Amino acid sequence: MAAFWTLDRLATALSESYKNEDEGLTPGLKSLRGDRGFPRGQRSISSISTDTRTIKPNDCFVALIGDRFDGHDHIGAAIAGGASAIVVSRPPKLGEFDVPVYVVDDTLVALGQLAKYWRFVWGGKVVAVAGSNGKTSTKELVSAVLREKFEVHATLGNHNNRVGVPLTLLSLPASTQIAVVEVGTSLKGEIEILRNIVQPDISIVTNIGEEHLEGFGDLHGVLMEEASIADSVECVVVPDEFPELVEEVRRRTVVSDPVSKSYGYVVQAFSESHGEGSSAPSSVLQSGRVVSVGLESGDVHPSSWSIGFNGLGSYEINGVSMKPPFRGVHNLKNSLLAVAVGRLFGMSDDEIASGLSRAKEPEMRGRWGEFGKATIIDDTYNANPASMRTSLATLAGADPKTQKVAILGDMRELGPNSSAYHDEIATLALNTDGVSIVAAVGEMGEALKRVGINNPKVVTAPEIDGLWAALAPRLDKSATILVKASRGVRLERIIPHIQAWANS
Repeated sequence: MAAFWTLDRLATALSESYKNEDEGLTPGLKSLRGDRGFPRGQRSISSISTDTRTIKPNDCFVALIGDRFDGHDHIGAAIAGGASAIVVSRPPKLGEFDVPVYVVDDTLVALGQLAKYWRFVWGGKVVAVAGSNGKTSTKELVSAVLREKFEVHATLGNHNNRVGVPLTLLSLPASTQIAVVEVGTSLKGEIEILRNIVQPDISIVTNIGEEHLEGFGDLHGVLMEEASIADSVECVVVPDEFPELVEEVRRRTVVSDPVSKSYGYVVQAFSESHGEGSSAPSSVLQSGRVVSVGLESGDVHPSSWSIGFNGLGSYEINGVSMKPPFRGVHNLKNSLLAVAVGRLFGMSDDEIASGLSRAKEPEMRGRWGEFGKATIIDDTYNANPASMRTSLATLAGADPKTQKVAILGDMRELGPNSSAYHDEIATLALNTDGVSIVAAVGEMGEALKRVGINNPKVVTAPEIDGLWAALAPRLDKSATILVKASRGVRLERIIPHIQAWANS
């Protein structure tokens, strides 16, 4: 990346003038078309930055505007930190800054344009991972499989929004062969925007469930939003347990018209100067193809499968045993999405099995921990009705000889029917096989009190310390304890209490 960016390339990426009809023009002629007088020249730019805390000498600083910050307030700090170019949406006063300034309508859009430009110049294969739940875990499983044979770059954590996705692409080393990019959404149309930036070769939709209903309205709205990751993508991998999703992506998946031709002269120039870059792997992709997966049926499915009390499962495909290290039936299903992607890139089942076994489970997403004799299932990163159901099912499958406890918190962004969804999950928790205590705070606590009047399983409190004080005397030292809520609840604050108690 340090060898790629120049003032000329910043201007071209931001000018919105790279159209198919401009193909073949030299950079100089191309700059005459709609670049609004952007600064130009061969001066080298190290990388693209949005954070003055990590900016490096010779970076280009993009002044993003968020709900709680405005990058324009930190331009001085960026320049002091070494920024040699800035992208802004508020024109500076004449002579205010002594570095090249690119004035755009929206710096968030500009960040996406820069990322898309580099994505095409890089030229490797991209796997996009979308869906209501399990995106981060699936991204890790897919990455682990592909790393068995290819050089892979993947989204760090869950940086899957309109800032995180471009930054993931912009951090792609030229030598990367495959990028695995997590794509999230909370508003209608966000997937479309991110898909246009990412331009995936393969898209995955993990599942469809009630999420961000304040933005999508209902489950059909969620379906249509998540399915848009399939638009004009060569190949899509989906779980066969959602037939409406399979049908929708089949309708959307068509032969694509690569926009990358627009960057032909840049790709050629970059390759001539710096080698062949990504050396993208050959794949067996078929345009317009949809691959379904499932534990019982689908284009990719095992001949047999099983799961133990510890949540770990395994299955056999073509005589090859595969043992994903993530727990729960839902993760067993997600791992089949990774199997399908590996096959699409021509990997053998033995290579796929080896890659799966090396996957690293992300924190706070159903990770099991042993403390003393107790087991804690930390699933505190996020929650919606669908993920609550799968987590409670995982708890139900735990060792029947142990006390099973569910500690739950609010599910956020569910719209006007939020109370009904909380009542549903509270009822489900109370009726989950083997669960002897259901404890909750906040809106989930209120739901438990509504549906569990006089039920001895119920423990509630207005805040976490009070909940722990009421819960602790009722716990067995060998309990299996699920802790799950939306991120904003910060329910993980109860886990140190449990650990100290278990180890005492």
